Amino acid sequence: MIQLVQAERSYGAPQPVGGNVLVARHQADLVFAGTTFVIPDIAKEKPNTGVVLSVGPDAAEKHVCKPGDVVRFSLYSAEDFEIDGETVTLIDYRDIKYVQPVTFVASVN
Repeated sequence: MIQLVQAERSYGAPQPVGGNVLVARHQADLVFAGTTFVIPDIAKEKPNTGVVLSVGPDAAEKHVCKPGDVVRFSLYSAEDFEIDGETVTLIDYRDIKYVQPVTFVASVN
């Protein structure tokens, strides 16, 4: 007799396929003159900028962006989903409007 055993699965970080780019959206707080406004999530507009987490092979071949870059993309072309409780966004590299490379400056004290 064959006995079925349920195994725990462990998944690594997702790797986009084709020309897709995985982005973590920037979250902005709404503060005016020291007063914080509470706006229901349904009324908030999603930010259309974020940090690139990973790049699919076709997008990497086009040298559009690389992990760590800050990108601005078309607001309504993105697909949001959750990975380990974090919301990430999947976009097509053709929907990226501009890339702002991040540079790090080392300081010696």
